[in-house]
Amino acid sequence: MWFIDYTYVRVNTKWHYVGFIKDSYDNRIVNYHILDRRSPKSVKSLIRKSLQINDYKDLTIHSDQGTEFNNGLVH
Repeated sequence: MWFIDYTYVRVNTKWHYVGFIKDSYDNRIVNYHILDRRSPKSVKSLIRKSLQINDYKDLTIHSDQGTEFNNGLVH
């Protein structure tokens, strides 16, 4: 099972969003990206790139169902 979430960090005067996917089995970060703003398309891109790196056939991805996840684009 993977967990996906976003957090934000301030660098100087600008905020950046860090999207990451964490593997619950071995507690490692599978993939991440840093963006100026978050969007449903960025979530889909992060998942797609993570699946290219890690070839899983049967996988559950859990999120907190925030606005970037809960719009139908990712499902």
